[in-house]
Amino acid sequence: MNSIARKSILVSEDGRAKGVKGAIGGIVLDGYLDFKESFFAKVLNKLLPFYDRFTANSNLNAELMSEIDYEVKIDFIRLKNSRKQIDNNYIIMEQFLKQLP
Repeated sequence: MNSIARKSILVSEDGRAKGVKGAIGGIVLDGYLDFKESFFAKVLNKLLPFYDRFTANSNLNAELMSEIDYEVKIDFIRLKNSRKQIDNNYIIMEQFLKQLP
């Protein structure tokens, strides 16, 4: 959505969302709070199909609504800045691509 200039809030499911935040900023909320990596958790995951190694962020809905309310109050400045950062990165990438054989 960011690439087509749509206002968006990213819910992080893995490290890629953290990378997006580092590259273009914006709003990234954690979809989960913990991931169990112990041997015991891995065994349970294999044996019990309903066992979930992720601990969902139970505050996600409240965080999302809070971020939306805040963005409305500040005229979506953080989201507009993300678009500007994408445009700046595009210029740099375009220059890089022109140098390729």
